[in-house]
This record gives sequence, structure tokens and C-alpha cells, in this order.
Amino acid sequence: MNKSISLTFDLEEFLLPTDFGKKVESKKMFQVSYKGSEEIKKILRNFNVKATFFVTENFALNFPQIVREFAKEGHEIALHAMNFWDLKLLAKEKKTIESICKNKVVGIRTHKLRPPSFAILKRIGFEYDNSLHPTYVPGRYNNLACPTKPVIINGILEIPTSVTPFLRLPFSFLWFRNFGLNYAKICTLITLKGQPFVNLYFHAWEFVDLKPFDLPFYVTKNTGKVMSKLLEKYIEWCLHKNFKFDSLQNCIKFINLFELRK
Repeated sequence: MNKSISLTFDLEEFLLPTDFGKKVESKKMFQVSYKGSEEIKKILRNFNVKATFFVTENFALNFPQIVREFAKEGHEIALHAMNFWDLKLLAKEKKTIESICKNKVVGIRTHKLRPPSFAILKRIGFEYDNSLHPTYVPGRYNNLACPTKPVIINGILEIPTSVTPFLRLPFSFLWFRNFGLNYAKICTLITLKGQPFVNLYFHAWEFVDLKPFDLPFYVTKNTGKVMSKLLEKYIEWCLHKNFKFDSLQNCIKFINLFELRK
């Protein structure tokens, strides 16, 4: 069976500085992520690979054209939700994204990967959630007791972000940037031994040089052009290994066949 790689990207406001007590202008928050999304678009076009974009309502309203472009080019558009416990607001955000991309939105990822209400997600019409990172991140979450493989919860398919088996080493986001390409390759190979695909997440603002911002070194390290090169080399390596790139929506088919029946 062919193995797959699912690259996912958050298209959101650049709110990261606020986590460190820094102020950033509203206009700047959107400009940074928009610039990063344009860089991602170039990379995916160059390799002709498909991905999933989790888009906030505010980003979609500010830059509807690029959201439509991603949808027209065959990428999946999903919701990156800020108000995931408020049924009315969540339904509104979902409807806004659908009206812009002209496609049905079936996936969701919450802000800061916080646990959603699966009953609410089911009621609104979502099919899967990608808000679980089954590892330990100091100051954020401890999900070491959570499943590392897809499970159905109240009718919603929970798709965890990939971590290695046993040690649960993360290799998305800043771990991908800080630990380097060889680390990502090794984690990918180890993880694919036990499941049909790897699911990685990134943010559009990682593809913009963050050094001008007064942020910790591990946050700004290897952002901008360096991150673009890292992702390009990772995609090249995966294609050389005959791994297929696909959206999370399409990977659900493999999950149902090879995971949930076990």
C-alpha cells in the first residue's frame, strides 16, 4: 500500500507575538500570514502536490482571492476556528468559508489545538477534527494519554497530528524547523511503519522571516526562506520515496479502511 503525506497549513492572523506579551498591529497580523500563504502557494504549485488549509473567518474575509485560488487548484479548505464552543458563531464561520471557497467544509482545527465539543461539530455538519496533538508541550497541553491514531468520537472522526510511536516525538511546526530535515525524515519513516499516512501542520507565518519581531530564538529560527527550503527538500525526499501527497479529506478514505476496522 502506498504511503501518504498530508501537509496542513493554518491561514490565520499572526497572533503569536501576543503570546509573549507583544503588540502587533491588526493590519500587520494579516499581511504576515498573507505573505506566507503566497510562498506556500509557489511551493505547492512547483511540486504539484495537494494540501489542506485551515482558514480563519477573518483571514478569508480579508483575502478571499487566495482562498479561492487554493480551492480551485484542488487543495482542501477547512475551518480554523476561534469560537469553537459557540454553536452559532462556529456555524457562521463555517458558512463564511464555504461561501468564499465554493466548497463544502468538512474539517476543523481549533485555535491553539484546544479540545472542541464533538456534539457541536456533529450538529453543524463537520466530518473530522484535527485539533489533537498527542504529545506534551510545556505550557500548552499534555496529551500523552490521548490516542495517536484516528478514532471516532460522537460521530466525528478525530485525526491526530502525527507523532512518532512510543516516544511521541512531534515533528510539525517549530520542531520541523528547529530539529532539521534529517529529524523530520527519520520521524516520518518511523511513523509510517504503523499507519498509512503522516499528518503534519504548519502556519503561513512560518514562511516569513520573523527575526524582526522580538520573539524567542526557537520561534524565529529557520523561518522565511530557510523554512521554504526545508519544506521543498522534504517534499522532494518524500516524492523520491514514492510517498503521495494528499488532503486530510482524501486520507479519511484510508483511515476508514485501514485503521478503524482494526
